[in-house]
Amino acid sequence: MPYHDGPECLIYRKDLIAEPPTTWEEFHALAQAHHAPAEDRYGTVLALYPDGHNSFYDFCIHVWSRGGEVFDGLGRPDLASPQAQDALDFLRMLARDTRAIAPDCRSLDSVASGGLFAAGKVALMANWFGFAAYADTAPESRVRGLVDVAPLPGNVSLNVFWVLAIGSGSTNKALAWDFLRHCATAPMDRLTTSEGAIGVRRSTWLDPEINARLPYYHRLEWLHEHARSMPITPDLARISHIVDDLMTEAVTGDRPTAELLAEAQARAIR
Repeated sequence: MPYHDGPECLIYRKDLIAEPPTTWEEFHALAQAHHAPAEDRYGTVLALYPDGHNSFYDFCIHVWSRGGEVFDGLGRPDLASPQAQDALDFLRMLARDTRAIAPDCRSLDSVASGGLFAAGKVALMANWFGFAAYADTAPESRVRGLVDVAPLPGNVSLNVFWVLAIGSGSTNKALAWDFLRHCATAPMDRLTTSEGAIGVRRSTWLDPEINARLPYYHRLEWLHEHARSMPITPDLARISHIVDDLMTEAVTGDRPTAELLAEAQARAIR
């Protein structure tokens, strides 16, 4: 049963940015405009820690937003398209732009990058919706009341659910099922949100009290209408680490993008 929700979106400081970007070029320009290391603030951040997670998802989002696909109709990887080249060129450029990006992004995962935003050290970023809610509600956050969300450039999103499930070896499946159903009720979904996670029911997204506290919460419905998901394949973890390796080499070395993508594609389809 779905329990805690994504999806990916643009998260930004509304005290700094009046109009969210609609293209990646505008995103980059805003990151440069609001990059102020002397004030302990950076334009943007990337979660480049090679954990098979955000580097892979960022790559997919950038390919999709340019009209490409990371997997073909049969679920096979397609990592060497023109859109993939444009996506990787942009990401490696952004990762090296010391006039726009937080330092040492290769040590940051999605949680640490979300923490930087909540600490008031990032102007805008592509990240999971939950980090916007956290930055707007956590007692330790320095940007409470200053957060807004918008679609990512290209009007794309990615969603990955956390789920509650019954193990195949469970000796009390009926009780486990009752628990899952209880957690999925509207009151419990609302409580999940009130306690800091992201509910999965439309009734929660549209709840007046939740939206009074987080005025953009209702936008989850729009984000879900535009959200993509990864293909269901047992090979996904292996491919995600291939893309991790691709991203690491792209942001640390100087080999041509086309060469890196061809190598990753060859590894992915073996």
